[in-house]
Amino acid sequence: MGLSAEYNHPIKASSRTVQKQERLQLQECIFLASLSIAWIKQSTHLKRVELSKFETEYREVLTQFTEMTSRYTKGMQEIDELLKQRNEMHASYTTVPPRKRSSSKNWRKGASKETKKDGEVKERKHSTRDRTKKKKWYNIHLKFDKRKQLC
Repeated sequence: MGLSAEYNHPIKASSRTVQKQERLQLQECIFLASLSIAWIKQSTHLKRVELSKFETEYREVLTQFTEMTSRYTKGMQEIDELLKQRNEMHASYTTVPPRKRSSSKNWRKGASKETKKDGEVKERKHSTRDRTKKKKWYNIHLKFDKRKQLC
């Protein structure tokens, strides 16, 4: 009877209910934590499966890309070789080397010089007629004075 007397004591009874509530809360927290861990494990597994599929697809696409790149490179090399052969054939029919194009500034500078057969450079004087001559556009003579400003 000593036990039942202690059990019925109001202070001891309320502390036991508090302990039971704390145990229940602790069990509930453990249960929720285990659910969270299970959900995280499931999500991790799904992501790994997804990554595995992506890796497989990536490898296939990479193989195709490598094949296409090598085909493109091979095709460009074939084109370069054909152009080289064409240029060699053109060169075999011509005796005069192709003229090098120069910019208009260089052309103006070079226009006043002539090369002699000896390799010497001779200055050529511009005639006054060349200086006053203006370009025609559709047979319309276009003249204007650079010193006059258009307003």
